[in-house]
Amino acid sequence: MPRDHKSFPRVYVEADLAAGTPVTLDTDQSNHLVNVLRLKQGDAAILFNGRDGAWLAKLTHAGRKFASLAVGTQVAVQTPPSDLWFGFAPLKTGRLDYVVQKAVDSLTSSIPTVPAPAPNSTKVPAAITSGTNQRPRPRTTPNGSTTQVS
Repeated sequence: MPRDHKSFPRVYVEADLAAGTPVTLDTDQSNHLVNVLRLKQGDAAILFNGRDGAWLAKLTHAGRKFASLAVGTQVAVQTPPSDLWFGFAPLKTGRLDYVVQKAVDSLTSSIPTVPAPAPNSTKVPAAITSGTNQRPRPRTTPNGSTTQVS
């Protein structure tokens, strides 16, 4: 969008946008443009709908509960949706909210979890084998006496 259009108010509309088509605003949007922003007939606004890009429009009728705009020229094309994936391996549950928040902030389209090896996975087999080589430990029986486990 050109720099000189940054000062115009932006209005989201459901209607399809094309050059020369009239757009009627609902009561809340009309109230906001006419009463809050104090736009008058002939003032400009940027309309967008998330499909057709951003369009420069002129206010053709400015009433307290009704406003209509005439769509003029397109000032920005609609950007395609992001195909950015944010893969992560969850290690601690406390930081998962932060990771998801940052992924959403970066406009990712998918947040898959990636299986990761356990921390210190090279030491796990050694710990298992060293545990089996330890000498037998005494075991307490239900009657209170201790016996050797072999």
